[in-house]
This record gives sequence, C-alpha cells and structure tokens, in this order.
Amino acid sequence: MQKQLDPALADFDKALQIAPNDANARRFRGFVFSSKSEWQKAIDDYTVVIQKVPEDGGAYERRAFAYRSLKKFKEAIADYTKAIAIDPKDVDGYRRRSATHMMAGDNKSAVTDLHALLKIKPDDVEAQKLVKALEAAPNPSPAPAATAPAAASPH
Repeated sequence: MQKQLDPALADFDKALQIAPNDANARRFRGFVFSSKSEWQKAIDDYTVVIQKVPEDGGAYERRAFAYRSLKKFKEAIADYTKAIAIDPKDVDGYRRRSATHMMAGDNKSAVTDLHALLKIKPDDVEAQKLVKALEAAPNPSPAPAATAPAAASPH
C-alpha cells in the first residue's frame, strides 16, 4: 500500500522461506511482481496460487492481466474465461476479457462479452457505448491500449 515494493518483496520472500505453502504470501508476492512489471514472475506465483486454490477467480484474473501485459492474449483469455466460470456475475471479468479480445483484434468476441456484461448490468453506459462503437465500425481493428480498462486491485 505504501509503494515500498522492494521491502515488501523481501518480506514475502522471507515468509515463503518460512511457510512455502502459504498461498496468501504467494498471491501478494505475485501482486508485488505485477506492480514492478515483472510479469513472468507474477505469472509463476499466480500459477502456484491457482494450483493450491483452484477456485480463486482473482488469481486467474491477475494472472490473465500479466499474460495480457506480455501480449499473450490466448493465455489471458483462457484465464479470464476460468475466472468468469468461477463467478459468472462478475461484470469486470467480462469487461477485461472483452478488452483482451479487442487487443487481440477479435472485436466480434469483444462484443459478445459486452453483451454478456449488459445482461448482468444493463445500465452500464461504458459497455453500451463500446458495443455501439464496435458494431458500427466498418472494419474493426484492435482498440488502442488507452481504451483498455485498468487492472483491478487484488484486494
């Protein structure tokens, strides 16, 4: 929380030396790695969390964000899909997967996700506008990174 990433990383490393099976320490260390843009290390930690706690949708979402940051869109979409399966009412999961589809150049799948989001939250103005823009585009192309939703906090 204080943006003291290196001391936090040292603390989580020590915690994992003491309790190597502590999924929470691994999860938070993964978040520190993500905060430092050390995407592969974050992926490695979230993978361990998922192995220990397979129903942890948040770990799938955070690992998907790390994959997306590495432009590994197929892997990111697979993880967002798992997170959505765990919590089918999570509108942010659909929003993030939609953004990843757009980044991958698949606006048709992005629109499908936005329609799923709108079934859960019909008054979502941002999703409504994006659907209209994507459906009106004569030759859809990947959306600029600036239009992709920001990552959610792991807490």
